[in-house]
Amino acid sequence: MFIFRFCFKTIRLIITLWITVSFVFILSHFLPINKAPKGMLEENSAVYGNTNTNTLNQVRDDFLHRKGLDLPLFYFDFIQLGKIKAEQVPSTQEDKPWTTAAVMRHGVKGTHAFYVFWQEWAKNVKENDKIRLFSKLLYWAEEKEYASVNNLGKEIILYLLKTPNSANLQLANAWKNLQENEVPFHYHLPFSIWNGSNNIYHQWLSNLIIGELGFSNQDQTPVLEKIKAAFQVSSSLALAGLITALFLSFLGSLYLSQNPTSVFTQVCQKFLYLLDSIPGFLIALGIFAIYLSLGGTLSFYLYGEATESLFQHFLNPSVLLGSVCIALLVTPHLTLQFVQGLLEQKSKLYFRTALGKGYSYKKAMRKHALPNTLVPTITLLSEVIISLVAGVLVVEITFSLPGIGSLFTDSIINGDYPVMVGLTLLLLVFRLGVVWLSELAFVFIDPRMKNNL
Repeated sequence: MFIFRFCFKTIRLIITLWITVSFVFILSHFLPINKAPKGMLEENSAVYGNTNTNTLNQVRDDFLHRKGLDLPLFYFDFIQLGKIKAEQVPSTQEDKPWTTAAVMRHGVKGTHAFYVFWQEWAKNVKENDKIRLFSKLLYWAEEKEYASVNNLGKEIILYLLKTPNSANLQLANAWKNLQENEVPFHYHLPFSIWNGSNNIYHQWLSNLIIGELGFSNQDQTPVLEKIKAAFQVSSSLALAGLITALFLSFLGSLYLSQNPTSVFTQVCQKFLYLLDSIPGFLIALGIFAIYLSLGGTLSFYLYGEATESLFQHFLNPSVLLGSVCIALLVTPHLTLQFVQGLLEQKSKLYFRTALGKGYSYKKAMRKHALPNTLVPTITLLSEVIISLVAGVLVVEITFSLPGIGSLFTDSIINGDYPVMVGLTLLLLVFRLGVVWLSELAFVFIDPRMKNNL
């Protein structure tokens, strides 16, 4: 039963991860980078200048093809049946927009008949006349309002009748016949098309599974390499601060719970409440100011130097001071919650019974109070670890550490969308993973939770 429930919860985690990353994909598809190269969407045209429209369209199409963004979005698409019917008209790619609009408004038969006359007419007229009528057809196709569509249709007839030769008259009659046709209702009904695995989502998800997150817009460095380098800095900073905070809060809560009425305990609790209410950036700036006032320097060396050992890395002033800030951010909250939990367990009947049976205070705390306090502590600790991301961001910016927070901030400022999406996925997966691990930890701490796994 335990194995079955464990597998069920694991499958649920996988499904949740899939839904989460799919939602990120949908949101990322609306980013400007998925529509055109960087610079083309800028209002001042700083990159492409006064390039003509055809060249810009060619650059955009080449970019979308190179990135695989010209493929269908998902495994299937919903398209109006009339647009599928429009493929029956043997039009060129240039004529496709207005022939499709004609099919959607007047059906396949009339559009096909008019297009035959159009091809014959286009062969026998001047290029300027063809371009003018072609432009009018495009305007007619792009118009959405019913009244404007009718007016543009009449303008096309008037344009053809200005020069009443036989070719123009035949084309005008064909256009009139087309306008008289009414499109069947089912042309506007949705129709499902299966695209197979050759779609943007499938390729994106396949690359994500193997760790391929694309390349940075700034320097074309693989996104995964940037995230790895930043994660090493952030994880070392967070782990050092969290371990220190856990050690201090555990020892402090044991002492404060043993002497709840002493003056020292009251003063410590007031100080912890005060420290817990101070914003994180003020704590970081305060420690930074103290460091500078004691003769510290701003010339911190960067993480990852060839001669730097792990011990030297943690002695780096930036990392050391950052870890102290993290510890100060976390310790007050954890200590106060631990103390509250221990005091609550001390007031329970089972604890007093253990003391009455001859258990020493320390033994009763170790065998009864601490195990029961750990159950709510796991939930508290998971929340602290998740919220630690915000604290690490503040510390990294204050002490100029190239971690996850700094990388995320830079990617937003510089419009580095691949890095932004990669970090968003990392933080979401991290949050889900912490919650899942905390639920599993309940089983080993409290056997009663096995039935609820």
